[in-house]
Amino acid sequence: MDIKALIEKVFNKVQSDPSIAASFTSDPKAAVKRIIGEELSGDVLSKVVSGVQEKLGGQSGIGGAISKIGGLFG
Repeated sequence: MDIKALIEKVFNKVQSDPSIAASFTSDPKAAVKRIIGEELSGDVLSKVVSGVQEKLGGQSGIGGAISKIGGLFG
């Protein structure tokens, strides 16, 4: 399983959809499972969550995710 590809897929979804961003902020593991659509091992799931959080700049809270999304639209 290509972890980098999974991180990119989840990151793109989080950045493009405010409801997914909110879901990722409140329960990242559940959000990743929903986005990927298949069961991941605990180790892979943790790596994907960490990778997405890192790409988001380590910002926690919906404000950080929303500010990233807002930047996409001007």
